[in-house]
Amino acid sequence: MRKSLKPRTEALKVQPRLDVILVGEDESSRIYVHMKQKMAARLGIKSRLHELAAHATLKDVQDRITALNHNPEVHGILLQLPLPSHLPANEILSFIDPKKDVDGLTPTSQGQLLSHLEGFVPCTPLGILKLMEFYKIPIRGQNILIVGKSALVGRPIALCLMHMGATITIAHRHTRLLAEHSHHADVIICAAGHPNLIRAEHLGRPCSLIDVGINRLENGKIVGDMDFEEILKNPFCQGITPVPGGIGKMTIQALMANTVLAAERFTDSDS
Repeated sequence: MRKSLKPRTEALKVQPRLDVILVGEDESSRIYVHMKQKMAARLGIKSRLHELAAHATLKDVQDRITALNHNPEVHGILLQLPLPSHLPANEILSFIDPKKDVDGLTPTSQGQLLSHLEGFVPCTPLGILKLMEFYKIPIRGQNILIVGKSALVGRPIALCLMHMGATITIAHRHTRLLAEHSHHADVIICAAGHPNLIRAEHLGRPCSLIDVGINRLENGKIVGDMDFEEILKNPFCQGITPVPGGIGKMTIQALMANTVLAAERFTDSDS
């Protein structure tokens, strides 16, 4: 993805620009933002960080987004989540201009995805799709189990794969007898935020496994939602993504791809 993006940024008449809004002092969010800015610089994408205090009001955030919406030099706007608890994330996301919604989370972007219209695919689902394409994991006609129904991952990746001809099952924390669903899956995508939720015994046929979860254990170790080492020993495992170092990296690449796409669309509309 990096190799394909660099020529696209160089071919543009303008330098793509991504502006990130960070509200509060969440350390994990700050680390993620730093990683995104580092990758942007590597690809020739200009990035700006807008830091707001944890006690920022709804109007403070709205005013900042409005200014970026009206700035023609800004092609992509990213609101780093989670927000402090007093701020309504969905309402704030709706302030972002859909043409600059490179995270694909505004109501307009999600409606476009539902209707299979041109827009921005959220970054983690886009990263998953790129990974499946690279490894030639079949989609059309396949049984795909998605564990987790969030607006960030579960619901949008389900829509994407359904549009591509897959048969989708969505499971979540209220699903009973998860193994009854997983045993029929050709692909399992887990984004539930629960360590070792998917184990070797959940595989019932040759299966590709995509682990989106990021969990910190009491000993400080970072793990996903899948029991990586045990699943690797199962002969049904056709491949599994690691945590860390798997879908997290793909998500950042997808954000860069959406930013370049936003700049290309801006240039096309301007000409």
